[in-house]
Amino acid sequence: VADECHWYEVPRLTGEGRLLCAGTRKGRPIAFLWAGDNPLDTPEIIEIPYDGSRGYDSGRFPYGEASWYETDDGSIFMFHRNETDELRLRVALSQDGGRTWTHPMLSNIPDSKSRVSAGRLNDGRYYLVNNAIADLLNRVPLMISVSRDGLKFEKQYFLLNEPTEIEFPGALKAHGHQYPCTLVEEDRLIVAYSVNKEHMELLTLNPGDL
Repeated sequence: VADECHWYEVPRLTGEGRLLCAGTRKGRPIAFLWAGDNPLDTPEIIEIPYDGSRGYDSGRFPYGEASWYETDDGSIFMFHRNETDELRLRVALSQDGGRTWTHPMLSNIPDSKSRVSAGRLNDGRYYLVNNAIADLLNRVPLMISVSRDGLKFEKQYFLLNEPTEIEFPGALKAHGHQYPCTLVEEDRLIVAYSVNKEHMELLTLNPGDL
């Protein structure tokens, strides 16, 4: 798409029928916004504003590892991995279909510094899957948080919380269940994740159990 641009999640449709996904360009957070639903078209690259004076290190925060959902009023919430020691997710908000964004605001959602996956269940509720523990790089517990309105998460469940052991030590590897990716398919939620950055596993959830 452009030099030094990356994204980490499949583009998804907004309420307006436009593909959207988060990304990064030259270390700065961006959003890719397509004119419609054709991923082969060239998307617009929209900068998500940030600066070091707002309490985070401009050299460490802006990761492209982000995920989003859209509420019924058209607000898009984009949950950003936070590379600082704040151990909480940052959230950028768009109220015009992804054309403009707020500065990523510090939330009270704990995170061990890893990737997240957000979306909406077929029953209308919203979810967020992440390592929701304020313990740096502790990726053993993988949790799902559930919200009725997309603004406040009322319930949280452990998906996995068993200790893991790295078999092949290597750079940037961490114990645990990490880097989730989710897919809503009919009456189930599929969660894919890495174990120790060594292999992949899948689990399926019945939203009625949440």
